Amino acid sequence: MFPVKVLFVFASIVVQLWADDDVRAKDLAIFRECAEANGLKMGDHKRGEKPSAEMLCTIKCTMEKKNLLSGGKIQIEETKKDLISHNHDKDKIDKIIDCMKGIEVSECSDVEKLMDCTDMDEKMRY
Repeated sequence: MFPVKVLFVFASIVVQLWADDDVRAKDLAIFRECAEANGLKMGDHKRGEKPSAEMLCTIKCTMEKKNLLSGGKIQIEETKKDLISHNHDKDKIDKIIDCMKGIEVSECSDVEKLMDCTDMDEKMRY
């Protein structure tokens, strides 16, 4: 139905391409910790597939551990800083942030609501 448009999959994929080494290592460690906690094995998710429940829970966990999500609310300033640190196009950052405002992520499945806010496909090359 939709290609991989999950904003925070960069913890394992995009981060490896655009972040500096310190950010990349930290984010990848957090993503791996969350993946293990949620039963997601690296390589389980294929580009173009709908994210599994394990992937959605891994993303939610990663967001929480990075303080991008707290109490079901997107932490706008932290998210903006994170996007900047990953060298996202500055024009797109404001659009992504505006879209994310008001989205609540209480359950893992709520992560899907963030997909429409992202435009990651053109950046994801894995």
